[in-house]
Amino acid sequence: MRKAMALSAMLFILAGAGRGQTMSYPINVSNSIHDSRWAQCAFGPDSVLHIIWQEAYIGRSGSDILYVSYDGKAFSTPFKLKDSPDVHAERPNIAVNSKGVIAAVWDSQKDIWCRIFDPVSRTWLPAERVSSDWEDRADEPSVAVDSFGNVYVFYYTGDAWVRSRINGFWDSSYRLNHPGARSQHGYIAAAADDTIWVMWIEKGDDDNYKTWYSRRTKDTAWRALADVNAAAGQSQAVPHFAFGKDNMPRVVWMHEFQRSVGAHWEIEIVMCTVDERVNPTEVITPSGLMHFPRIAMDSDDRPHVAIQDGPGDWGSGILYTTKRGGAWSTLYNFPKSFGFPKLPGISADGFGNVAVIWAAHDTTPQQEVWLSTLYPITPKNYLPPTNARANISLQGLRSRPQVRYDLSWDRNPENADAFLSGYDIYVKTGSGSWTLLQTVSNSTFTLTLTYADVSVKRKFGIRTRSMSGALSDLVEF
Repeated sequence: MRKAMALSAMLFILAGAGRGQTMSYPINVSNSIHDSRWAQCAFGPDSVLHIIWQEAYIGRSGSDILYVSYDGKAFSTPFKLKDSPDVHAERPNIAVNSKGVIAAVWDSQKDIWCRIFDPVSRTWLPAERVSSDWEDRADEPSVAVDSFGNVYVFYYTGDAWVRSRINGFWDSSYRLNHPGARSQHGYIAAAADDTIWVMWIEKGDDDNYKTWYSRRTKDTAWRALADVNAAAGQSQAVPHFAFGKDNMPRVVWMHEFQRSVGAHWEIEIVMCTVDERVNPTEVITPSGLMHFPRIAMDSDDRPHVAIQDGPGDWGSGILYTTKRGGAWSTLYNFPKSFGFPKLPGISADGFGNVAVIWAAHDTTPQQEVWLSTLYPITPKNYLPPTNARANISLQGLRSRPQVRYDLSWDRNPENADAFLSGYDIYVKTGSGSWTLLQTVSNSTFTLTLTYADVSVKRKFGIRTRSMSGALSDLVEF
């Protein structure tokens, strides 16, 4: 039955493979003599792509977790995130926040590890163990970073856990699931409004798994559990989500079902739009043998989904579909993805680009990492404006005295205006902190401000705001 299902799905894919292809022909990332597996990626705020994978050594024990960045022209030198290459590690995950803080996680011999890149010092901090001694085997971590640089790590042990690093300090591991409910396969991510969402599956009394979620901010506790859509199908597996412009998740999962009593389980991929009212679902693929759906939302609020075709341990391709004009595109099977791929990675930047990454055998017995993008990767600068200056004058001294600040600045020639949304103007009173005053367009280079209280000491600052929402360093007038 499964062979027939897989063949049916493959015929469907091949029939439409020549239509609607938008992703680039894959390029090789790892190109090593060892097995490169479990590749994942995340765009940074400047549209540089950050890539992580497991390098499983051939001919000796152990493995490394490797990291590279890609600016569209060259890959950086691979950096080994692990300190002990003779110790096995796998299932890495990576996240980047709007200020360029990178967090990488992986599991290694029953433990979860995390390593953080500090963009100010431009160094990787030492790796830290996240899971606790008393926990059973910890597996399949994922990581989120909010705009403040706080880090949140999900993993499971039969229970679903999360641990948070707030203001530089790790709190205790927190169990997410209902007591006694077998839980696994989850994901965690930060929305643009700095809400942290986490989802996982729990086994119910009917032996079916359903997707549950919780959320928090850096200043609040994890909220009470809620199911995403328990009525949608018989059993849900490996949920993954990304956020729309409304900061609400779009979730994809494997929907396992039986067409008739005694039939084998069949699988279709479902997307759920979380609105916390109805949480409507839609089927986005024909039924077949598929695993590990992954979703990204682009800057136009369109979903892009990558899926492993074939059995979980012996994949036969990486599929891709997107929704435009109200309809899902025909599934496209990437070249260079036919040799037992597993778990595709996907990411979208703030400028419309989408990247899909995977590891698979091609013409060599070793697995290699492959990358495809919707558009060529090009870094998007958002450097501070230049020549920020302020002219201060007093007015109306005899009647109503006022102080006037005429602020002006010049565009940074290294920035492209097309990738900038504007400039954020800040004010600081006395020894207080910087406060956002207003945002002006990217074609505005002057601002006049008038205050009645002439005795207050004020300073003004400015940041460049990228289309992705990222902000430059602040410069004072």
